[in-house]
Amino acid sequence: MINPRTSISLRPKLISCALLWMLLVLSVPFSLQLQAQSPSSHYYPPAHEWESRTPAQLGMNVEQLTLAVELAKTQTVVEPKDMSEFIRRSFGREPYFSLTGPVKDREAGSGLIIYKGYIVAQWGDVEREDMTFSVTKSYLSSLAALASDDGLINIQQRVGSTVSHDSFEDPHNIDISWEHLLNQ
Repeated sequence: MINPRTSISLRPKLISCALLWMLLVLSVPFSLQLQAQSPSSHYYPPAHEWESRTPAQLGMNVEQLTLAVELAKTQTVVEPKDMSEFIRRSFGREPYFSLTGPVKDREAGSGLIIYKGYIVAQWGDVEREDMTFSVTKSYLSSLAALASDDGLINIQQRVGSTVSHDSFEDPHNIDISWEHLLNQ
């Protein structure tokens, strides 16, 4: 049963997961096709020089791509517009809670789809920075894996032994390891 207090913060996560799952399902046939190509046939655009191609030029299913883009547009969460209000409602009861850094209001959704190194679909203001929340988990887990591989952290190690912060000296938090944080 979903707690009404947490349902506000769950809806964006559920929608984001559904959209990512849908894009993954749509991309599987394309990624399998990529694997069949020789490495020399891959195109990697130079930094900041993305070229556009039509989905048809790259052999994509235009109808499915259009449906995916329309779903993303219609499922964008834009309320509450005031993100500081949303963050306070979602996390305000957490210990040591405070807003740090700038918080932008929500705007209409935006996004782009890149396939084989080319932009095949784009909507909204893709140059606007936006708050990402759960998307950062993928980046953080990748960085943690690299840090572990490079010997910078030991996943079993207590966080307080490598990070100097009062919260990890608290008796309640002293035993928190990197593994605990990464498996939240």
